[in-house]
Formats: sequence, C-alpha cells, structure tokens
Amino acid sequence: MSVYDRIWDRKLMGVQTDPLSDPGSRWAAASGLVPIGNRLLDIGVGDGGFAECMKPRVSEVFGIDVSPIAVQSARRRGIEAFVCDLDREASPFPDRHFDVITCLDVIEHVLDPRKLLLEISRLATPGGVVVVSTVNIRCVKYLHSVVLRGRFPRTSGDEEAYDGGHLHYFTTGDLRALLSGVGLVTTHAQGMIASRSLGFLRPWAACGPVREFLSAGIVVRARRAGALT
Repeated sequence: MSVYDRIWDRKLMGVQTDPLSDPGSRWAAASGLVPIGNRLLDIGVGDGGFAECMKPRVSEVFGIDVSPIAVQSARRRGIEAFVCDLDREASPFPDRHFDVITCLDVIEHVLDPRKLLLEISRLATPGGVVVVSTVNIRCVKYLHSVVLRGRFPRTSGDEEAYDGGHLHYFTTGDLRALLSGVGLVTTHAQGMIASRSLGFLRPWAACGPVREFLSAGIVVRARRAGALT
C-alpha cells in the first residue's frame, strides 16, 4: 500500500468533518476564490469532499488523485474521479478542457512542481481560473524552528511519511514565479490562518505582512494567459 493510500485509509476511518465550516481551513480559503464556471478539475481530489462542495458553482466536476482508495471514495460522492500519478503520466483530459482548476496542498508532494503546473496550464482554458494552495515556509513559526531551535519544522499533520510526504517548500514569491513561468498570471494571493489565536487576522489575510509571516499556508488564484479582453 502506498503512502497516500495509507493516509487515506486512516482518514476515511475517522470522523468526517466539514472543513468549509472552519474559516481557517484551506477549503474555506480556496472556496472563496472559485468562480462560477462550466467544468472544474480538482487535482488531488482525495475523498471528493471539496469537489462535492463546488458542485453548485459549476456544471461538471472532475477529479484526479494518486490514491485508488481516495478515488473510490470520491466516486461514491458522485465525482468523475480518476487515478492518475502526475509524476509519471499526463492526465486523461484534452488541452484547454477546464475553466476552473483547483490544486490544494498538492504541489509540495510532487517530484517536479513545474511539470505539475505545466500540466495545469495545458488543461486550463484561456482565461481559466487556477487556485493553488501550499505551505508557507516563510511563516514566523517555521522560521523560528529553523533559526532558534535548529530543527526543520514539521509542516504536515500526516505521520505516514517524513513530514507527510512534503518534498518542496514555497513562499508566495516562489509560487508566483512558478505560475508565471507556465503562463499562469497571479491575480490574488492570501494567507491561510488555521491558528485560533490568530483568527482575528483573517480579514487581513491578503495583506503583505500577515500573508507572508503569520500565515502557515498560502492560497493563490491565477488566470491562464490568453483571455479575451
């Protein structure tokens, strides 16, 4: 059983919650950036929970995930989900097929982040919206761990692999540059503040200092170049 199958096997055995009700969750942050659209692809669809929540906003919802266990769960929610390892293969969809693509906390897991974003760029329609989230390694709590404790921080709550299988770490600037390099123009970036004690800062999550230093995660909305103006 793969690392990600083990992770989903554990998660699906646990109590299911509604992360949209938690204003500090990545679901809540990302959902606010997803527009009304025709066809949405959720990369790293997992059990299909987020994709299911997006159904009222789009005509069709699709998902891909590396874990067959997760994909089975997503299909039970009515998501057209497929097993796909983007480290090894392209997705089973034609060019310019989706006007909305979400990729939440996936980019830190793949072997080649640029290859992932090239695939997203291929799949997005001109002017299509892409929403990407990841850990913000510039967050003060992570810097504190490195500088003062001499320990690289744990950025994942999953115990099945070293730091939950995270391979790469990004700042907002890193993510903007990677997106720009594949024809995806960032239009909005904000922090994700899960800490209850810092919850009062969420209204300012898009402000530079709050986003860059006090947010454990970041979420970015970009558009595929080539939109009609």
